Amino acid sequence: MTVSSYRIKVPGKMMIAGEYAVLEPGQLAVVGAITRYVTVRIEDGTKNALSIPAFGLKEITWGDDSECLLSTKDHRLRFIQNALVVATRFLREKNVPIQKCSITTLSELDDKDSGVKYGLGSSAAITVAVVTAMIKFHLNDEDDISQDKIFKLAVIAHFLTQQNGSGADIAAAVYGGLLAYCTFNSDWLKEKLEHDEPFTSLVEQHWPDLMIERLNPSEAFSMSVGWTKESAATGPMVNKIQTFQLESPLMYARFLEESHAAVTRFIQGIKTDHQQDVLAAIKENRLLLKRLGEDAGVPIETAELTNLCQIAEKFGSGKLSGAGGGDCGIAFLNDSEQKHNLMEAWQAAGIEPLDLEISIPGVTFIEYDRKLALGQYLQIQHQE
Repeated sequence: MTVSSYRIKVPGKMMIAGEYAVLEPGQLAVVGAITRYVTVRIEDGTKNALSIPAFGLKEITWGDDSECLLSTKDHRLRFIQNALVVATRFLREKNVPIQKCSITTLSELDDKDSGVKYGLGSSAAITVAVVTAMIKFHLNDEDDISQDKIFKLAVIAHFLTQQNGSGADIAAAVYGGLLAYCTFNSDWLKEKLEHDEPFTSLVEQHWPDLMIERLNPSEAFSMSVGWTKESAATGPMVNKIQTFQLESPLMYARFLEESHAAVTRFIQGIKTDHQQDVLAAIKENRLLLKRLGEDAGVPIETAELTNLCQIAEKFGSGKLSGAGGGDCGIAFLNDSEQKHNLMEAWQAAGIEPLDLEISIPGVTFIEYDRKLALGQYLQIQHQE
């Protein structure tokens, strides 16, 4: 193997429509990659070392064992550890010798002043980045670093970490752009993992129910994002909604049916460039999620998110993005020239507008041979 160094760049995500319903196979959602990124640098080293300046962590080492045990116990590192576990096992199944390496991560997905998460899919992005870094560092065959394989390996690592999730945020991080998405059958994946199915086999298989379709909105497509300055934990909210689903199956079935209809309308609006369908679908999805939270006793749409949406509806339509409980909301406008007015109204209400657009590329990487310093090399690449 020719030892090289790589920089891997992965976009965050913004859920557009279909939250909660997307956890069910066959249910539609729309997710977009956004123009804030996680960046990972990987290079050869004398030991396995991980550095995360944002966490104040430097040269956390990990072993050569199958569990990739880190020298520091920190719950914030659990996604990274499982990304290392999955990538290492995949490489060993392919009989690839594991090289010592140094990994450094940087993230734009959190508030730079407070460190509070925006809810832009940081755990998914870092999982994708580390998996990609390890695979690309060890393998030169383009087929081994295909988007489909990276997606499946990152989903496995994410699934091993939290035992739930749709994978929509992983899809945005890997493929980029605006995506229509249906999740895989999680029971199928769980059974495969329980039976210790080789990862080299899993990435080649068809995953039941999985559907990823790239949408191509017109140039008039414009999404605005506002941050409530509240941080929300997705996992506990998802668990509460799943409990509600078990206790009130008929009510949840109605939610799924109506969510599917709203998301389908949004997708058709994008495909036909019919802005009124887009706006109507966003409003329908917002009301469905709000009602779900009220029925389940879960604060999906908080007072701050309600305020964000009500302001957005003066200019078009708005809704929460993701699991709710805080984080971000989105807006689509009747007239894109009203965006400045929306931003001012949000700011006056204590909502911070985020300068985000859809990131067309997903995970990308660049290589350099270190004849130049990393900073010099990246500067030349930017100029080109």
